Amino acid sequence: MHKTVKYAGIALAVATAIINANELDFDKVEVSANEISNTQKPFATTGAVSHREISSSDTQSIDSIVRGVPGAYTQIDQSQGTVSVNIRGMSGLGRVNTMIDGVTQTFFGTSADQGGYHQGGTTNAFGAMIDQNFLVGVDINRGIADANALMGSANFRTIGVDDVVREGNIFGFLGKYSYGTNGIGPNYMATIGAKTKINNDEGSIGAIFGYSGKKTTQDYKSGDGSKTTDTRISEYDSDETIAPAYGDISRLKQKPHSILFKIQANPNEDHALDLQYRKYSNYLAGRDMDNQTYQVDYKFNPHELLNLKFLAAHTLSRQTYDSSKSVSVQNISDMTGGVNLNQKNTYDTISLENAFNYDITQNLKIKQTIGASYGLNKYTSNVSRQSLSQKGMGSTVFSPSGKQILTNLFFNNVINAYELVKLEANLNKTYYTIKGHKPECGDSNPSCIPKQAMDISKNGNFYNGKAVFSLLLHDLFTPYISYAVTHRAPNVQEVFFGSDAGDSVNPYLRPEKATTKEIGFNSMSQNLFTDNDFFGFKFNYYKTRFKDFIYDRRFDLGSTYFLYVNHDVPINFRGYEIELNYDMGIFYTKISYTRQKTDQIQSETSSSYYGNFNYTQVQDLPKYYGQAEVGARFFDEKLQLGVIAKYTGKAKRAYPSDGSENRDGDNDDINSPIILQDLPKIPTIYDLNLVYKLSKNFTIKGEVQNLFNKNYIDALNANNSTNQLDYNSNGDNIYLFSNSARGRTYYVNFEYRY
Repeated sequence: MHKTVKYAGIALAVATAIINANELDFDKVEVSANEISNTQKPFATTGAVSHREISSSDTQSIDSIVRGVPGAYTQIDQSQGTVSVNIRGMSGLGRVNTMIDGVTQTFFGTSADQGGYHQGGTTNAFGAMIDQNFLVGVDINRGIADANALMGSANFRTIGVDDVVREGNIFGFLGKYSYGTNGIGPNYMATIGAKTKINNDEGSIGAIFGYSGKKTTQDYKSGDGSKTTDTRISEYDSDETIAPAYGDISRLKQKPHSILFKIQANPNEDHALDLQYRKYSNYLAGRDMDNQTYQVDYKFNPHELLNLKFLAAHTLSRQTYDSSKSVSVQNISDMTGGVNLNQKNTYDTISLENAFNYDITQNLKIKQTIGASYGLNKYTSNVSRQSLSQKGMGSTVFSPSGKQILTNLFFNNVINAYELVKLEANLNKTYYTIKGHKPECGDSNPSCIPKQAMDISKNGNFYNGKAVFSLLLHDLFTPYISYAVTHRAPNVQEVFFGSDAGDSVNPYLRPEKATTKEIGFNSMSQNLFTDNDFFGFKFNYYKTRFKDFIYDRRFDLGSTYFLYVNHDVPINFRGYEIELNYDMGIFYTKISYTRQKTDQIQSETSSSYYGNFNYTQVQDLPKYYGQAEVGARFFDEKLQLGVIAKYTGKAKRAYPSDGSENRDGDNDDINSPIILQDLPKIPTIYDLNLVYKLSKNFTIKGEVQNLFNKNYIDALNANNSTNQLDYNSNGDNIYLFSNSARGRTYYVNFEYRY
């Protein structure tokens, strides 16, 4: 508690300094959220919320954009081809609710390997198949109390008709083409659209169709001049050479392409109907990947007591594997009898809500939202546990099958009094069901209950709630405090884990529970120092305590097997997040900073040492990290020059061993069943960009990433732990730091909009 008070004091001192700067007497500034950009809106919103705009001229990756948000990060895995958002040291379905246009992404990727123990092995991860070319922004909310969103949510928003068809036009076109060096190939997108007035010009109807594609490879040069395909000299024996960290680099070449189709109808100001279809296809790491979504959104808002929102979506994801490959050292042709192995994930969701707005008096206003949602998430494969058992291959972590059903009822309230006090109180109840098959237990494990094979159906429910109290003292100082209780149900992949048939299935897993306390303040003002400038600042300190944390452990009871269990000791997260945005037209700056400490326990399958499962990944955030962007605009803002600095503190990886031999690693968490080891110091990375707007239709951008060609290893990269173990001719374990990131890379981007 004393640290909470300390940070609150720091926040108050900073705010006081801002308000009293230069002895200026600020009048109360009225700022309408409709008059500021999406990037600026979070500074008018209390709590740990952030937004990043994404345009077709962006050459920064989604990973880099998300990592520029305080409290948010990403897990990087070159064999997955997905975006895996990490919030405050947690990632995965239920811990972070990752969405595209409000639809939860449930895809669980499993890459094929080369069949060699500890060499180019399988990795597994939740992630979203997203085409950046079709995105306009991402909204990140940390510490929320939504259904099955333990740590927070990230919603990626796609382009709409108005992003393609300019106001007053009937037809529109938005296109881009970019090219990069050092393993970055062409990247292109073309979207056409049309829009027309209807209903005596009171409404409109429009449609867009877009196609996108790109090419990338992991065959690049790092900052020291070496390529990822180069062999290395062993530091233990100069006569020994070590194979490349990535093994067969060709398996990580990818050429994804995607389609976006939307119809948006607004018959009048009361109705809004959006229909959309998205498709994303890729071939990566020995399998074809395909994701399709059908979605409908409808809004009806005739008056203040009827603000209806409806959403329904069907998502289908497939992975089809080459029969010549392996998964977790299991030969695919042996598993399937010679045909292609495939797994499928379907997610169906529907939600309905209505908002009521009451003006009780002139000084008391209430908004209440009541609603419900339903989601059915199902995983299947053409290889069942029963068929594998008949072939003597019952032990495999590949694609646990089962389904999860989540039903959520929610009631949210916002109370504003005298334009000074604001209280937000949100409550929801979630009912969950998990169904799947448990194979028969092994004879040597007396702790496996029940022994026999059986179908399992597990049910439960829990409450989530959050209260936020804020004082609107001044636009430059709006303090708030909040308290939240959140849960998330166990996943199919945890309950029906299959490293050793029925021995690794745990139908008794309990939901995780987290309590989060936050304190912070917002500052926001227009015309603060100059005409038409914008200033935004946000400070947030949080402390989260977890109970029944789910992780996997190795057990030796006659035979060795892995099992997901609830940790019997609470774990803690605490940290603070800072975000600043200042823009005066000719000059702008954006700064974010995050610092966190945790005693999070690690899953044993985060290390490639045990069975080559690579089923989980280290999720601990670096000790601190952030970005600082500074830029200037010239010639009526047609020319923009900017520099981005990315700074990262101490980061860790899973030590690729059981820790029994002498090593230079360290183990900060005495409860952890695996060893965490510090990565080499990560230097500050600078990116330089230049944007020139030739006309209102045509923009050119050039960028140099890793400007000073630094050699470093990226934090939270799956290959830091999975592909860093080799052997010399004597059979000795050799642990390497060879997973270097890209060195200096040049980009050029052309954007045309008509």
